Amino acid sequence: MNTTSFPVTHGDIIENLPTDSSMPSHDELQIINSIFRENKTSNGKLFEEAKEAVILIVLFIILSTPPVDNALKKFIPATNSPYILIFIKGIILAVVFYTIKNMYLVQKKH
Repeated sequence: MNTTSFPVTHGDIIENLPTDSSMPSHDELQIINSIFRENKTSNGKLFEEAKEAVILIVLFIILSTPPVDNALKKFIPATNSPYILIFIKGIILAVVFYTIKNMYLVQKKH
């Protein structure tokens, strides 16, 4: 077995790459910004995921309060069954969370 070590190269040397002195265009800057914005640190990813969890926790707590139960029972008579009440709350939670998440994404793009 030959154990000769060769230098590991992972691409071209920067000095050998073709370059010019022109300024990047607006479109090129947007592409660069979008590429590097995707590479978040682990703390950034954790923070993004934690925001969703916090939103879900807050919505769950709000939907678990007695005033919400009473309002649902008042407007939807079928919610007298605890299973139907839980099902309706689950649908409300999903719709509100989906709406909040998409509103955040729309604002983030602009």
